[in-house]
Amino acid sequence: MSRTGKQLRDLERALHLAAGVILLAIVFTPLGSAVIGQVLRVVAAPMLVASGILMWQHARVTRLIRGAKGAPRRARTEGR
Repeated sequence: MSRTGKQLRDLERALHLAAGVILLAIVFTPLGSAVIGQVLRVVAAPMLVASGILMWQHARVTRLIRGAKGAPRRARTEGR
């Protein structure tokens, strides 16, 4: 079963929000040890923030990557 681009973005957003809620629950409750808390602060939280920024700025990042690779951009059609 293939998914459309919108369905994939919606799924990514839902998973991102779920991961954020889980991370907050672990960080702000006494569920984890000091080591787990440190790993979450140093590894998991920055990765979650980075993935959120990449989802938010996806179009801009894609343009930057295309420009860096020297890939030609699609021509604009008139009337758009």
